[in-house]
Parts: sequence; structure tokens; C-alpha cells
Amino acid sequence: MSLDRRRTVLCFVCDVRAIELPDRLGPITDETWSHVDVVQVRGKALSAGELERAARRWIRRLRDLPTLVIVNDRVDVALAVGADGAHLGRSDLGIQRARELAGEEFILGASTHTREELLEAQDAGADYAGLGAFYSSPTKHDTTQLELQRAGLEDRVPGLTIPVLAIGGVTVERIPAVLEVPVITGVAVGSAIQHAGDPARAIRDLRVELKRSAAVCGSET
Repeated sequence: MSLDRRRTVLCFVCDVRAIELPDRLGPITDETWSHVDVVQVRGKALSAGELERAARRWIRRLRDLPTLVIVNDRVDVALAVGADGAHLGRSDLGIQRARELAGEEFILGASTHTREELLEAQDAGADYAGLGAFYSSPTKHDTTQLELQRAGLEDRVPGLTIPVLAIGGVTVERIPAVLEVPVITGVAVGSAIQHAGDPARAIRDLRVELKRSAAVCGSET
């Protein structure tokens, strides 16, 4: 599976604090996980070795599903474990250099905050971009909330062809407003699944709302 602007993407950013899959996510069935397009493994407090073992567990868990596994920040770890790609922040290895190291089939995502950064990421070779933070997030306390007008994102961005995922405090209730932003083609959520009372139901509800809101906005899912 690849990412494109014709599909409304649901990305789960799993905040990994140990090498094991979080216990609350273990019972989720394959059928439910199949509603998630991407699992992004983020382990900022883990060593490279610990992040590698955590990513391998996710890859094994989702091996028979179309769900992509992407490692946050670390291209080297993503390549070592055979992940589908890596997501890179502004202070990580540059997209262009990552592409040289990883090849054309490797999926690269970039963190962005403005119209200019979206286009820069695309020109550098990113396959998709995360845009935010749309709202304050309980998992990231050092983010600045996005102001669409100041970021030049009230309207469509001519020439932008890569998928753009809204990130930062996105919940099922906020999806309709998020998908009204012209550049947005999907969402990346963390707490909305990981800290939900019923994570499996949360995944299903997110997918249903994405489909409904995409239909209202005239996009496909």
C-alpha cells in the first residue's frame, strides 16, 4: 500500500515507552487494525536498540495486514527492521538525504507547519506530510498551535500533490472541521486511540467519521 491524496488516511502515532506493544492495544483484532492505514512508531525516550525491538514487534503484529509501519525520527532504525518508511521532523535527517540512503520505494513523511514547508517537503522528495499542531496535544507539550491564515493554508495550495495529514489533538469530534481545511487528506492521531477507553471502538469510529466527512467534503476514502 502507498499513500496518495485520493484516499483519506488514518494514521495511528503510537507513543512507545517500552519495547512491548501496549497491553491495551494487544486484543485489537486484525479486522479492526485493517481500518488503520499507517502505524507510526514513536519512541523518543527509547534507545535506538529499544526502538528497533519495538518496531519489530509492530511489524510482526501487522505483517498480514495492509497497514504500513513507519518509524518516527530514525531512518537507520526503519531500514534495519524493514519498516515501510520513516517520518522525519524538522531537526531530523533531511528528506533529500534520507531518500538517497533509503531508495525510492521507502516511504518518507515530513513534519510541516506552513504552506512553504509543505511545498519544500514535496520538492525534497517526501511522500506525505504531517501538518500541525491543529490543537493542543496531551502527548506533545512543546508544540505551537497552527494558525491557518498565518500559515497560508486557508485555501488550496497550487502544485501540492502529496497527502497531508492533520496532527495534534485530533479527535473523532474534530475530524469534520479538520477535513474542511483544503490541504488536508487525512489525520494522524495518538491519544484518540492509545488513551481511549475502548481503543478498538475508537479506531472504528475514527474510520467511520473520516469516511462521512470526506464524503461531505467531496473527497474519496
